[in-house]
Amino acid sequence: MLNPQPSPRSRDRVLADALRLKPKDRDVIAERLLESLDPDPDVVAAWAKVAIRRMKEVDRGDAKLIPWSVARKRLMAKRKKL
Repeated sequence: MLNPQPSPRSRDRVLADALRLKPKDRDVIAERLLESLDPDPDVVAAWAKVAIRRMKEVDRGDAKLIPWSVARKRLMAKRKKL
């Protein structure tokens, strides 16, 4: 009988295998995993409103945009503090 909860070791193995895939294949896996989470419709609607508001800010020129490399560096630094 299969264990419904994979061990941390098997999760690490799956992640390591996935990280060796081409970016396009990793994108497909990430998308499928996100779809599998079955989020609350109210949460999805709230995030959609935020995304629309932010797109309008960008279109109007009200948003300060930064390159992904800078944003990623900032996110990684914050993550290390957690």
